[in-house]
Amino acid sequence: MGLAIAFVNLAFLMKHGLYKAADKLANSRNVVALDEVWKAEGMGNGGKGVSWAKHSINNLEEAHQWGSKYYDSWIESLTESERNAIKQYTGDDYSIINAYLRGFSDSLDGVELQVINDIKSGLSKAKVPYDMRVYRGTDLKPFEDLLEIGKDGKINYDSLVGKSIKDNAFISTAIVKESSFDFMKVSWEINVPKGANAAYVSKISYYPGEAELLLNAGQEMIIKSAKVDSDGKLHVVLDLIL
Repeated sequence: MGLAIAFVNLAFLMKHGLYKAADKLANSRNVVALDEVWKAEGMGNGGKGVSWAKHSINNLEEAHQWGSKYYDSWIESLTESERNAIKQYTGDDYSIINAYLRGFSDSLDGVELQVINDIKSGLSKAKVPYDMRVYRGTDLKPFEDLLEIGKDGKINYDSLVGKSIKDNAFISTAIVKESSFDFMKVSWEINVPKGANAAYVSKISYYPGEAELLLNAGQEMIIKSAKVDSDGKLHVVLDLIL
């Protein structure tokens, strides 16, 4: 990864209109930073028979080139309502939509239900081109119901291993890794198999600088490992299930 990306901070993001990405993270939207794309065999089977071939996306220009290569035809396949709905989601309405889908709110606060249906139908047309390893940062909230407390009163992070997480909301990702994500309490490495419903949406996004790969609602992942580093940050490896 080049220094221009490796040392991006929140001040840089704010200056260039990218603070929204960090804001989404702080509000528990499932934001992923991807800087290394991998080809593998059997990734969805617990890593058995995996043969890695590394590809790097080092900056925004490379991200857009990658997106054009694999998703321009997808954009052309969208109906006008699907395209408009996905663009609407990339604005400020993502929080309303995801809160509704996660059951945190009974109201869409003016967002039409058809918008959600159009996003789902649009993303159902998109496929991840090959197996990928992606990254994201969040707080601990997605794991709260899965963690166990030991007899000593301490959190047993190993208790996460083997458990699954399903997110009924849309999962927003960034395919260029930003060091600004390091402030989050939990880092994720997610093995995403070829064929998963996700699309590079920067060309139709209000914020193309986020280099966003948007995963369809209803994704399920199995936790393969969970470790806490010396700084108290939780690192989790998961397999996305098709």
